[in-house]
Amino acid sequence: MDSIFSPPDASWIQTGHLLTPIGLRLSFQRFERSEDGQVPQPLPSSLGALPCALGRDGSLLIPLALDEAFWIGMQPDDSMPAVRLTLFVVSEEVRAAPLPVVVNALGGRINGYPDSTGQVLSFAREHRSPSGARGCSRLECSIVEIAGTSPAAACRFALRLVDPVAFTRESGRPAPSPIDPATGYREHLLP
Repeated sequence: MDSIFSPPDASWIQTGHLLTPIGLRLSFQRFERSEDGQVPQPLPSSLGALPCALGRDGSLLIPLALDEAFWIGMQPDDSMPAVRLTLFVVSEEVRAAPLPVVVNALGGRINGYPDSTGQVLSFAREHRSPSGARGCSRLECSIVEIAGTSPAAACRFALRLVDPVAFTRESGRPAPSPIDPATGYREHLLP
């Protein structure tokens, strides 16, 4: 992994979300992946938040089956300053252009990321499908305070998308049950 990413520690991992040192809660809300890999419109309801765990390399692991995708929920702590979250979506073949998002006191969500044609793709594990849809193997994240302290508070980390079996093997934690769109929401939604 790139050396610019400082490893998170176990205190970041909360039930249903990450709590970054800068005060931003991130949750990874799963839904059924579309065949073409694009973010469905309207955005589907969450079928539960994906768990996170520390990987052996210091990255954060997210278990994701090939038929699943997720959107990212964001909720700031009351004391969190305005921040800029920048994501790099990484696959085996390409590191996409950065996706900058300004997060204020209201929070929000990131539905997906744009591809080179302007289509918005779902965050999903990398694989080849008959339609040519692809996903990503890793998200590289940087969160920087926009104004305030000098130097600005910041944190950087990587999220690796792994299959549920690899998640359990590497982290020792159980993977979530497979999603069942017919049953709807069953787990933690937003932080």
